[in-house]
Amino acid sequence: MRGSPPNRRRFLLGALGGIGGALSGCSLLHDPKPAVVLESVSVRNLDDEAHTIEAEVIRNETTVARKTVHVTAMKSERHPASSTLGVVADDLKSEPAVYELRTKLAQEGTWHEVSAKSRSSEQRVRYEIRITESGSLEVWSSFSPR
Repeated sequence: MRGSPPNRRRFLLGALGGIGGALSGCSLLHDPKPAVVLESVSVRNLDDEAHTIEAEVIRNETTVARKTVHVTAMKSERHPASSTLGVVADDLKSEPAVYELRTKLAQEGTWHEVSAKSRSSEQRVRYEIRITESGSLEVWSSFSPR
């Protein structure tokens, strides 16, 4: 009948179509992961206790470096200050790619993930995984011109 209210099926299909259309626009709100030039990933221990971390560097969804790094305590008298530093990766290719960094303290089960971002396409990025004075992880970045 013309002019009669739509049946339940048409109503539900219309509602689902509207929801699908609304949700499809959500993908436009997220920026794709940027391609960057990643120079290196290092570890620095600022804690008074020694730590072991596990780290992975992923380029374009492929793991290119996986390393376990042990760093001594910051105020250790038995070890020089240089042993509070460690390198995860420093021989990365120089062309831009999409990079992700996964890291965790070896004794923990939770991975921390960071997508590499640059301030502009003309910069190189270096990441430093820091073990803070409280023993937690932070990821710091520094930028340099190409």
